[in-house]
Amino acid sequence: GTHFGLVTDAWWTEVLKEIQKSNFFELLDVYPVEKELYIPDLPNTIITIKDFGKRKSIIDNHHAPKELKDFEFYLESQFQKLEFIKNW
Repeated sequence: GTHFGLVTDAWWTEVLKEIQKSNFFELLDVYPVEKELYIPDLPNTIITIKDFGKRKSIIDNHHAPKELKDFEFYLESQFQKLEFIKNW
């Protein structure tokens, strides 16, 4: 279901630093790059960032570069620190 969580300015500032560190806006939009390597049965990680006057989504099925994987793990750890409320 849909859940909501509020982030602080400090939380978002730290995430923005990691976005810049990972060069998120310079990464490709889909991994793996070769369409024939896409595995439909694997879960996808989809991250959409809207900031810096830009909007970008990346779909990671597998074979993503280390910078993206590191950012995915970082972002997951940051989300675990938040309190989420279920939308009724």
